[in-house]
This record gives sequence, structure tokens and C-alpha cells, in this order.
Amino acid sequence: MEDALFTGRLPETPAVLQALRGQRIRFYGPLRTPGGHCVFYLQEQIYLESELVALFKDGALDNQGLAKLARGIAGRRREC
Repeated sequence: MEDALFTGRLPETPAVLQALRGQRIRFYGPLRTPGGHCVFYLQEQIYLESELVALFKDGALDNQGLAKLARGIAGRRREC
């Protein structure tokens, strides 16, 4: 049944969510934006599915990796 929830998403997403659960990192999602992007809300930040998958593939899907990514996102916002 759970596999049906991930239709149309990246194949790594179930493993990403399992890793977050295993570390007891609370998240909300997946959510779809009006533009069709899959996003997750965790640690007071919105992350694209692809960002979480990239962290997972790099072995950095943990609180430290998420904090580093969030700082990078905040820096990009200041540049706009």
C-alpha cells in the first residue's frame, strides 16, 4: 500500500522518508505545489524532494546536513 503513495515521485523518496523517520526527524509531506513540485516541510523549512534525495545520496541526510542546506537556501534568498 505504501508504494502507491509514491507514484510519480523520485524512486529514492521512500528511502529518504524512512531515513528521516529512523532519525526521528519530524516532517510533513509530501505536498504538491501548484507548479507540480513535490516538497516537504521539516525543521521550519520547506525542502524540494530533489534536495532531500541529494542529501540522502551524499550520506548527509541528518540534522547537520539539513542545517547546512537551510543556510544555503537562506543565502540564496538574500541575493534575490
